[in-house]
Amino acid sequence: RPEAADDPVFSVLPPRPKAVLWHQEQIAAVPEGAVHLVEGTDAPVQAFRVGSSFWSVQFHPEPDAHTVQRWAEGTAELVKKAGRTPADVIREYEAEASGIEATFRPLAAAFVDYASSR
Repeated sequence: RPEAADDPVFSVLPPRPKAVLWHQEQIAAVPEGAVHLVEGTDAPVQAFRVGSSFWSVQFHPEPDAHTVQRWAEGTAELVKKAGRTPADVIREYEAEASGIEATFRPLAAAFVDYASSR
């Protein structure tokens, strides 16, 4: 979203970042007064900021292959309902892992930089 370009943390992301989505619920609307920063295809509100130093994300910028494997195997019934197997999910993640990490490592650094400057 264009609003992300002015955000001290989210401005480091590309316009349409690939991210891990792993949720059964979603944010229905951006809270009043919040700045909508990232939208998604599966859930429209993926990130927002309230004020100058509170961010909320729906997506997961943090997982590694081990975490995705635990999630996929631990929710195998839900994965199956989506027409996939845990192995499918793990393969899909591993194919994108380096790009996802390269995208979100700067986000983590920007957050730390911003927080440490306060």
